[in-house]
Amino acid sequence: DYGIYRVISSDSLTAHGFNTHVAVVDELHTQPNSDLVDAIETSTGARRQPLIVYITTSDFEREGSVCNQKVDYAIQVRDGVIGVPTFLPVIYKADIDDDWTDEKVWEKANPNIGVSVKREYLRKACKKAQDSPTFENEFKRLHLNIRTQQDVRWIQMDKWNACNGLVDVEAIRGCACYGGLDLSSTKDLSSLVLAFEQNDKVLLLPKFWIPKEGARDRQKQGIPYLTWANQGLITLTEGNAIDFDVI
Repeated sequence: DYGIYRVISSDSLTAHGFNTHVAVVDELHTQPNSDLVDAIETSTGARRQPLIVYITTSDFEREGSVCNQKVDYAIQVRDGVIGVPTFLPVIYKADIDDDWTDEKVWEKANPNIGVSVKREYLRKACKKAQDSPTFENEFKRLHLNIRTQQDVRWIQMDKWNACNGLVDVEAIRGCACYGGLDLSSTKDLSSLVLAFEQNDKVLLLPKFWIPKEGARDRQKQGIPYLTWANQGLITLTEGNAIDFDVI
């Protein structure tokens, strides 16, 4: 017997019909959903001893992440919550409460530190992340395997969450107001944000729109626009292009 070693596209539609014996899925966190993984796993059905290897750094917290699903499952197996003798979890990661600037913490997530990744490189990357919050999540995810709340951070989450609260529309009537409108066409959000000055605070009232077809496409990519629409957080317009009359 003989086999074929091949590289396949990340497009899940091209992964059906294989008779897979061994599959290596690299950088699982880049997959928008589970479609490709599902196609690969079901393609091993005719094999007695198939092997699938998943290699990845951490994903950020997002709906539909197959990477997060696999990691959560692996942790349960590792901790003995579920017993699956055919699944071997090998996880190197820092803990969420660890000091991510401590070089000892770096060693937890990088068993090959000093060889495949140099300490000096990590020092420079860490310094960059400390100087700019935009790169903090990137450093945590890609170098420490810490699952972050979002892909890129431009503001610290504790400061962001401290701004949460309901706005009394009647109380801001007559206040100075500034508006910003960002229009889209097909798959992105159109956004209107009104900023009201009230005493020493700035209160924001946002409104978002997206075409239904664009929302469906984004949902398949792991962005939960349809979920947010059902929660009343965004408004869907009919068709595949934004309806400016609705806005």
